[in-house]
Amino acid sequence: MRKLKYYVACTVDGFIAREDGSFDCFPMEGEHFTDLFDSFPETIPAHLQEALGIPAENKQFDAVLMGRKTYEVGLDVGVTNPYPSLKQYVFSRTMEASPDQGKLI
Repeated sequence: MRKLKYYVACTVDGFIAREDGSFDCFPMEGEHFTDLFDSFPETIPAHLQEALGIPAENKQFDAVLMGRKTYEVGLDVGVTNPYPSLKQYVFSRTMEASPDQGKLI
């Protein structure tokens, strides 16, 4: 049986974004990123892994589940396949097809 690991950034009071959908409340730099990059490199989108020199290896996960709004953060900057080394599932009631055919389920 496979293990299920829940990995998500959230505020102390349990929110993953502000009411308006923004996530600028999360620090995008700091010492904690060294541990993040070492322990969970596959959670960094591929275009950032390459720019930051992070090895593209899966240490903890082989799949990622995303809601439409999370997926659209990447779409807004032209990223249609953020985690090519992982099986990706996007859950949506409104998206009828993947903009990256064959890559997302």
